[in-house]
Amino acid sequence: MSSRSAGWHGRGVTGHPRRASRRPGRSSRRRRRVGIGTDILSAVTDGVVELALVGAGRMGRMHLRALDPAAGRTAAVRVTDVVEPIPEAREALRGSGYRVHTTLADLLAARRPDGVLVAAPTDHHADVARAALAAGIPVLCEKPAGLTSQEVEETGRVAADRGVAFQVAYWRRFVPAMVALRERVLAGELGQILHLVC
Repeated sequence: MSSRSAGWHGRGVTGHPRRASRRPGRSSRRRRRVGIGTDILSAVTDGVVELALVGAGRMGRMHLRALDPAAGRTAAVRVTDVVEPIPEAREALRGSGYRVHTTLADLLAARRPDGVLVAAPTDHHADVARAALAAGIPVLCEKPAGLTSQEVEETGRVAADRGVAFQVAYWRRFVPAMVALRERVLAGELGQILHLVC
């Protein structure tokens, strides 16, 4: 592991065995194991999914705004922790109400979130996602999930081996207009499609 990538997830997290005992700061809420394809809400009994955001850059700040309880968009999901190795970005979060950590390893030593949202720089997506998955934590990863198909396949293998949910944030797949367009293309209504830009 390079020292550059260690800034995001810390040394020794990848391959970290899941601990049976409760970690310091871990909530006393009852949990169930979340498997691939299951709803993350089934992992918590109070109905609120507590996420850790990894990366407070431009995309991370977009996620923080979108999931801000004051915005009134959702009460089912909230960001409780932010992992950010850049001192200036951490300082900007001071007083925000989030628990801020320098590395993913620091977060996991302190508490265990219900899920991790990966918005770190693109070249760190695969490493951060694999580290969280290896610790048994479901991951929603910004695209791309890796820089090579091999990175993505390895991340998928870690998720499958651990039985943990892993999803890439291809949100446009669920936009109603895109769903309707897909249905029209599949029905042949638009003829032979040679190229499509969204």
